[in-house]
Amino acid sequence: PLYRGVYKSGQAAYEGGDMVTYGGSLWICNASSPTAISPGPDANPIWTLCVKRGLHRPSGPAREGEAQ
Repeated sequence: PLYRGVYKSGQAAYEGGDMVTYGGSLWICNASSPTAISPGPDANPIWTLCVKRGLHRPSGPAREGEAQ
């Protein structure tokens, strides 16, 4: 896999094995696309979600029982 940074709509250069960040999550491209890819990875079947965006919580002291 090759990390290509943040997903750019309409870019034709994504190939199988490329990884991108989109919506705070990490996606991997399963197949090369000979034409520009317009919808985001979440709406295109050639992409698979690898790492889902985590929950955001305000910074501050850890809650009881939580690692610091």
